Amino acid sequence: MKTILVLTDFSPSAQKAAEEATIIGEKLNAAVILLNAYLIATIGVSTEPMPWPMEYYHMLEQDSIDMLQLEKERLQQKMSSCNNGQAGVNLFTISRGGNLADSVSEIIKEKDVQMIFMGSRHNKGSEFLFGSDIKEVINIARLPVFIIPETGLNLPLKEIVFATDLYTTDLNNLEFIVGLATELKFIIELCHVTPHDHCNDGLRKDHPPSDFQLKLEKANIPGVSFTILNGDHIREELIRFTDKKENVILALTHKKHSFFWRIFHETPANDLMRINIVPLLILPG
Repeated sequence: MKTILVLTDFSPSAQKAAEEATIIGEKLNAAVILLNAYLIATIGVSTEPMPWPMEYYHMLEQDSIDMLQLEKERLQQKMSSCNNGQAGVNLFTISRGGNLADSVSEIIKEKDVQMIFMGSRHNKGSEFLFGSDIKEVINIARLPVFIIPETGLNLPLKEIVFATDLYTTDLNNLEFIVGLATELKFIIELCHVTPHDHCNDGLRKDHPPSDFQLKLEKANIPGVSFTILNGDHIREELIRFTDKKENVILALTHKKHSFFWRIFHETPANDLMRINIVPLLILPG
């Protein structure tokens, strides 16, 4: 059976991510696993870290198990009220001690995980994206990762905007999005942002189509449109573009020098949190 893995720290955004995962899981006939990875601390004594007493670990583990059970019951109650008493998706819980990314990697190997849901972080400062946990999960998972803000997806989803750097490898990720669109009934809009001063790269609206566009046309995928945005700041253009839409997800491929890379490494680093209002789908590169 298909499986959606939900990473939860029981925060409001993580709870919203879990809710959206159960709704989508039901439509995709997928099971949902709730994972809580609790931190195992050490005590710094001289130069060697020392473990906490064993009863401390048991307490952390039990707290995690108890919180997962409460979250599972909350989601089951929510599903039941929305489905006229029906149970909805199969919900499972896993509690693991240690590093979150390591736990995710282990579960991906153990289970048939197709996608991951997690809540966005709200910490400001120099952290890449919205928190180091998200960065680590994206790097290690090599699966589609949905990052859900506290406002949720506002289902039913109407559109996914897939920002592409025009590498043909993005066509592989487009297949995943098209598969979702078939089940969830939303439209797909590919877009590319090109700077105003790029006059000879074939990306402006008045230039011939790129190799990517030609291959996209040849693929003849129904329900997919393509838009070229002219602007010097990728992040700001995408925010402006998605701000005009309702019930939308912004999809990006995570590979070095891709849209994803450039958006979160542009200088000067303007307010990264502005993009946090839009749910993100980060695809493997």
